[in-house]
Amino acid sequence: GRIVGKYRLIEPAGQSWLATNYLAEDLENDRLVIFNLIHPHLSIKQDFVRSFRRQARLMGRACSPYMAHWLDFGELGGGRWFVVQECVLGRTLEQWLVDQSPLEIHVALRLARQIAQCLADVMSVGLIHGDLRPANVIVTAGQMVKVVNFGLAQAFDAPHFVLNGWSERVYYLAPELCVGLDEQLSASVGEVKFDICGDVYALGAMMFEMVTGRVPFSGDEPAGVMEAHRSAPVPRARQFNPHVPEELDQLIADCLAKEPSARCLPSTLARALAALHGSLGHAFEGPGRTSLVGRTVRNYCLLECVGAGAVSTVYKAYHPELDRFVAVKILNCLVRDEGDVAARFQREAWATAQLDHPNILPV
Repeated sequence: GRIVGKYRLIEPAGQSWLATNYLAEDLENDRLVIFNLIHPHLSIKQDFVRSFRRQARLMGRACSPYMAHWLDFGELGGGRWFVVQECVLGRTLEQWLVDQSPLEIHVALRLARQIAQCLADVMSVGLIHGDLRPANVIVTAGQMVKVVNFGLAQAFDAPHFVLNGWSERVYYLAPELCVGLDEQLSASVGEVKFDICGDVYALGAMMFEMVTGRVPFSGDEPAGVMEAHRSAPVPRARQFNPHVPEELDQLIADCLAKEPSARCLPSTLARALAALHGSLGHAFEGPGRTSLVGRTVRNYCLLECVGAGAVSTVYKAYHPELDRFVAVKILNCLVRDEGDVAARFQREAWATAQLDHPNILPV
């Protein structure tokens, strides 16, 4: 019940080496948020404030339907910094994997595509995650993904971030982030820097886990796992689950390439996952229908197919400029060139747009 600025802290929502988190109420905007209170011994680190502010600027420019946005940040006094994030209702991918691992292939593809698209969306403003793992991915009841804790990793130097809380992230660390650590994790990491290639590797490890029920490299000691990331041959998902399509098996292997430059870009990965998901028949495809999931049509990002008929297909979509979700109906290719059908479709859309009634969805 404590009031901190314009936020009322409701209850604890977890704690990590980085921050103590609370479910809170934004009293000015009447909404629930997640209030992250950075630990004081981290807030006084050299260059922390400069890095923190830089990340806040990047977060303010980032826009993706698949990320939990920063809503506010600042200093409480006495060196205590905070970040307020969008509150997302759902369960972490980590919890999903405990209960359902391995996931059905089409579910894994749907979730992985959204995560890849999130990375592609924020990459355009120079933002990366730096700590991508199942605990930082929320999955809603409708299997909508929200990646959380964007930007927090980069407010700290890479050595500090890698060495703290290793048990939560060592299984998803790219080989280049493991360089320089000795068996006691006491050596310097040197000039290791986070980049998008590290996020792609982490997503590859998560995809491997989603479809096989195990991480690509495991062990009781962090040094052994890191050495495997650096030098052990990349395992193939089909070795552990023969139902994994060959195309997906290859995509995962590409993401787990030892050399960062050999990994695919997030946008390329998102398109490949969407195409593969569509080819498996889980996006309402059929005669005359082609999945457009993952594409942008006149500023509307098509997120998932929610229904289809003989004439049209309906997609859940997001408009970033309006910051709202909508339904988009698109004519199927077999009928779009038929003059009568297309004309009738346009007339009905125009007529519906003129209606103003509380029981009719506006166009």
